[in-house]
Amino acid sequence: MRSRARAPILKSMIAQDQIDRLTATERLELIEQLWDSLSDAAVPLTEAQAQELEDRLKSFDQEKSKAVTWDEIQADWDARKR
Repeated sequence: MRSRARAPILKSMIAQDQIDRLTATERLELIEQLWDSLSDAAVPLTEAQAQELEDRLKSFDQEKSKAVTWDEIQADWDARKR
């Protein structure tokens, strides 16, 4: 599958044939490295995102007693897969 046109800076740093040789896992790792290299200031939230985050935090604060741990979520997921 060919991707859409790349920005010139990416072409000068990583050739398309180099990207094409990466496995899907390696491409995802590259994406993760690129994402992690961005600072919060480089990718500011939109007003809608900031409002959604505020709403979710408020909801969490109001309903902490209903919160479940990650381990509980995983156990529930594992039980459903059986």
